[in-house]
Amino acid sequence: MSDYNASTPEVDPWSFMQDTATAFLSLPDEVEADFVCPGSGGDTRIFVVDAPEAVVAFFSRIMQNEPQRFNQMNRAFDTSHVGYNGAGWAVTRFGGVLYLSLAIDLDVYVRRIPPHLSSAALVIARQYGKFLDCTVTSSTRENDRSAMPHALARTLQ
Repeated sequence: MSDYNASTPEVDPWSFMQDTATAFLSLPDEVEADFVCPGSGGDTRIFVVDAPEAVVAFFSRIMQNEPQRFNQMNRAFDTSHVGYNGAGWAVTRFGGVLYLSLAIDLDVYVRRIPPHLSSAALVIARQYGKFLDCTVTSSTRENDRSAMPHALARTLQ
């Protein structure tokens, strides 16, 4: 896989997305998911790549201590931008960092977007209506399609 953390401006966000999808589809069966949460359709498996430890720890604590809240977050995210129990993608801003999330059925692959690709990835995500801004926002942004849905915001409080 290419090293997208190196500063190589010739790499475009489409190549990053394609390589991320290839990595996701090539995961060996024995690779364990970072998060597994039960749902009505089966277990959702979430694989996280290149995320800061603090972000993984934040969601791990919620999953372990508040599984119902973790499931609510997954449902709110799926229905708002990825597409529940289907194939889809989204770019999410969380903690000031952009992440690409790819979903196929009940598996989700989340990868941090390198800083030098962030601006271009954000433009693409906004163009396709696949950007979710998980930062704290004011009420003036309520009609912004990229703003976090209220159901998801409540789960992150």
